[in-house]
Amino acid sequence: MEADVSKLDLVLSRLEDVREGDTGFRARCPVHGGRSLDDLSVKLGKKWVLINCFANCDPSEIVRAMGREWKDLVLDEDAPAARKRPVGQRELELTTSACALRLQHEPEVLHRMRYGRGWAAQAFEMLGVGWDGSRLTLPVRDKEGKLHDVLRYDPFVKQGRKVLAGKGKSRLPFPAPESLDTRILFLVEGEGTAISLLSIGLYAVALPGSLRPNTNISRPGSWRGTGWHKTWALRFQRFQHLVLLPDCDGPGRALMGAARYDLDKAEVPASIVDLGPRSNNGQDVADMLLSQTYDGASRKAAKAVLREIVAEQAEVLVAA
Repeated sequence: MEADVSKLDLVLSRLEDVREGDTGFRARCPVHGGRSLDDLSVKLGKKWVLINCFANCDPSEIVRAMGREWKDLVLDEDAPAARKRPVGQRELELTTSACALRLQHEPEVLHRMRYGRGWAAQAFEMLGVGWDGSRLTLPVRDKEGKLHDVLRYDPFVKQGRKVLAGKGKSRLPFPAPESLDTRILFLVEGEGTAISLLSIGLYAVALPGSLRPNTNISRPGSWRGTGWHKTWALRFQRFQHLVLLPDCDGPGRALMGAARYDLDKAEVPASIVDLGPRSNNGQDVADMLLSQTYDGASRKAAKAVLREIVAEQAEVLVAA
């Protein structure tokens, strides 16, 4: 806790006209100045020293104006007060935005994601993906656009779980289908694959994935896994066509079979395109086509290949 207080004191020492309030501190914003002494809010969050200017100054500019870096605002991971205190919706939104801004100013992280997974910085920005100092943060929103959960994601983890969800939080499609403006939409398994497709300019929604490896592929209507809920089909009615890309294994094909079954019942045009019908190695479209797409030329080539496959198998023309 002492380390957290020192981080807070470090921030406050760079501000003028600091006053303590009931929920934190108020100060004069170092970016726009202004007459009000209450323009800037500063308080301890769950993982950060949270700063918010009520005149909507960019947090990155505020950090620079204080002569600090984003790493100076990161709290001790083991801080007991930060773990016990419940996080409000507004604070969660602010923390998520701060993480998204931080990622765009972390060149080493962006470099690793680009050359290790083929992920583009612009895709992160469009999806609101951030960086909390150890993992990517993925904001998951419901159909009304309300922040439902923030996943913590490490695509390079070798032991343990790649995706950490909030305690007691259900998994939802990522990103929310309602947030996308496109005619042709790809449906994939796993949030990382949606990032891969957006990195080459194709819109995709990721299903959480299957935890039922013994699901019978021939009975899609009996699906009871966690990766798909039949009510989700209605969320895709606004799209002209859905292209379902299953992982190359039994659970992946069963998941997309279940989705296709319910999409058909909801009268949503959908096609399954199996990129490896004879394979059961668990690979997905990102593993097969997109993991090395780290520049404009390679991304353009991968997109052309996928467009050709979809046109041949599903008779769907994806915009170039």
